[in-house]
Amino acid sequence: MSHGIIVRKCESLDEFHRCMDLQREIWGEADLEVEPVTMFVVAAHTGGEVLGAFDGDRLVGYTLAVVGLRSRVPYLHSHMTGVHSDYRDRGVGRMLKLFQRSEALGRGIRLVQWTFDPLELRNAHFNLNRLGALCREYQPNLYGVRPIGCWSNGIWIHLAWCQLSRISSRIWSRLRPLSNCRRNWSAGSGKIPDKSAWFRGVCAKSL
Repeated sequence: MSHGIIVRKCESLDEFHRCMDLQREIWGEADLEVEPVTMFVVAAHTGGEVLGAFDGDRLVGYTLAVVGLRSRVPYLHSHMTGVHSDYRDRGVGRMLKLFQRSEALGRGIRLVQWTFDPLELRNAHFNLNRLGALCREYQPNLYGVRPIGCWSNGIWIHLAWCQLSRISSRIWSRLRPLSNCRRNWSAGSGKIPDKSAWFRGVCAKSL
């Protein structure tokens, strides 16, 4: 699994450049869509987070987060998390997100939020089941149509807002129907329900 992989803060300009290079490799985005090194520098120096997952000296995953403010309470908005294809399904993404949560709580920040595409069932499973995050809002077409060739392949992006402040048995019990739905789809008649309507139902149950 993730044996030998260490998650820590990225602090040097060289490490920020490596995060940017890994971002380009993971998503294959055009240069205009790639977050520049300056974004990583700003996040690291203004209370945000730049975290890296390292296998020895090799950067295999990263998380970029910026500071937000809501009702005078600071929180972290986790803008992106990426893992190299060679290291997926090894728990690296979960390590990054849980380290992020722990680091935030250590600074007195009790909320981390981010967006994900709920129509990608793998993403929904990771965020809701594996992390135990709560979904508070469903936002159709949040970023607009992305250019063909980047991560959205030129289609509208419907995103859900997730919040992670703690992982508890209450959260797991509320999200258990998600796992049941996925098992039923794979063993059922092959008719897949409208996923956006289904996910809105899951969001409502998790409120």
